[in-house]
Amino acid sequence: MKKNILIVKRNANMRRLLAAFLSEHFHVSVAQGSLEAMAVLKYGLLPEAIVAESRATFLNGNHLLEMLRCSGIYHDIPVLILCDDNKSPNEFEHFHNLGAAVCMTKPFNPLILRQHLLHLVPSMASESTF
Repeated sequence: MKKNILIVKRNANMRRLLAAFLSEHFHVSVAQGSLEAMAVLKYGLLPEAIVAESRATFLNGNHLLEMLRCSGIYHDIPVLILCDDNKSPNEFEHFHNLGAAVCMTKPFNPLILRQHLLHLVPSMASESTF
């Protein structure tokens, strides 16, 4: 059975591309920014993982991680952050300290992104197919 993931990405074309690429393994929901992501979560989606860029529209990745980590419901959802390649070298450490499970630098390899997601949702690897 496919697991749910949420992609939070500003660029609509990249959201569609990532959703199409990852839909073979996951049920994919998308949001343009942090506020939309929180609204999607509020209205019933409980994803097994979230992919978000470090500078999402309206609020940045810091705020999304802070909102998730302060919530009793969403606290344990692993978050993969896509960081800008021109940011400071401490950005990965900063997001890990805020609770990000994985940080990747843009541009990124979608195959590696998928591998990280499959690892973050370990029950997928242990499910048997009948």
